[in-house]
Amino acid sequence: MDAFTFGIVGAATAAFVILGWQRVIRTYRRYRGAMVIRCPETGSPVRVEVDAGHAAKTAAGGEPDLRLCECSRWPERADCDQACLSEIHDGPERCLVRNLLANWYRGKFCVLCAKEFIDIDSYDHQAILGYDKKPGLVSPEGSFVYWPDIAAESFLEVLATHHPVCWGCMVKEEFERTYPDMVTRRKV
Repeated sequence: MDAFTFGIVGAATAAFVILGWQRVIRTYRRYRGAMVIRCPETGSPVRVEVDAGHAAKTAAGGEPDLRLCECSRWPERADCDQACLSEIHDGPERCLVRNLLANWYRGKFCVLCAKEFIDIDSYDHQAILGYDKKPGLVSPEGSFVYWPDIAAESFLEVLATHHPVCWGCMVKEEFERTYPDMVTRRKV
């Protein structure tokens, strides 16, 4: 094999490997994270997670093989046929909790400080301090709720009845409730 042919074969192989890795990474990102779907068996919303690592590994050779690694109906119904995967396969972006929340927050304002929500995934506080806290919610009764505390069964109802609260106000409220004797209110 001459140098030119070797170079062509090497470039083609490198391109094939790069394209394969891009597909693996894209598939992993597409299917990772909590999702809310309607269970085909009950018709009720459930929280699920796809085994994104397995989907990514199998995507290198073609269509990803989807399987759940978590479901809010487990362990009682761990032996189900996972028919819900067709809903996820058709549009994982529509099921991902982070996308549902990003769309819900976009264009809204914090009910406490009136700060506008632009992009909830790029909060400076989270990146700088390493917090996994995102904006929260406040119920009509005034109680504050973090996203992970919302049950999948009531997720859509909560979004319909609660109001958005920015990360800073959530931290402030949590501090005031945890350490009320350390808070001084000043009249301005």
